[in-house]
Amino acid sequence: MTSTLPFGSGLAQPTQCRHPQQAIARTVSANMKYLSFILCILFTIVSNGQEKRSPTIIVLNSQETIIAQELDSITQTYVTKKLDAQGKKRIREENGKKFKFKAQKEIDFLQNTDISSNISFGLNYWLSFKFFEYFENMLIYPAKESNDSGIRTLEAIADKHDVNWVINIKRVEFYVENGEKKAKVDFQLYNQKFNEIVIEDQITAGDKNPGFEFACENETLSCVINNSISKMSVPILYFIGQNRNYWR
Repeated sequence: MTSTLPFGSGLAQPTQCRHPQQAIARTVSANMKYLSFILCILFTIVSNGQEKRSPTIIVLNSQETIIAQELDSITQTYVTKKLDAQGKKRIREENGKKFKFKAQKEIDFLQNTDISSNISFGLNYWLSFKFFEYFENMLIYPAKESNDSGIRTLEAIADKHDVNWVINIKRVEFYVENGEKKAKVDFQLYNQKFNEIVIEDQITAGDKNPGFEFACENETLSCVINNSISKMSVPILYFIGQNRNYWR
């Protein structure tokens, strides 16, 4: 199973987790060197005996997107109304026969997108890659679900999609600070088994090229998107990997 970002956001094909000496991104390199090593160990330990789809995760669209006026024209280039036939074919081929359901969900998600959709879809892509290496029966996909970020609403979304984890992107703000393009992303990680929001966090990402798996054209919104995905993934991967009792 492979996946790509059809938006052209610059997310490169990732390397394997078995090389923990390489950081995921320069902005979080010290943490990711350690985290990649820990995840390799944790996922290897808990990957035995999985029979049904696990882990099951959906990544939701941003509930609110704010764009600074000076970035408005650039962000419009990320708006798409539908995915063409070639794009649909590529997604189906890359997901393969085993992930037809996931492929269709990705196609559905890409029918009408804006710049914040890149973060949701890219996070779906990155988590799918990281988990697939050790859990070939995982199921991760993006979805559009409006919500108030409350625990009852997230519980209803998890039940609707029959998943154990919901990543809810509450708010994304794209802005310029001291000449640098940036984004603030507020997000949650909800666990259905214990009906609990286990992560409530905000990250800030800049436009510098981090290199490695998240390489991008320096000082572009593509780098802002990639750095957002990289920073969000760190606590999410760590919590899911470390807390086996939250799995179902």
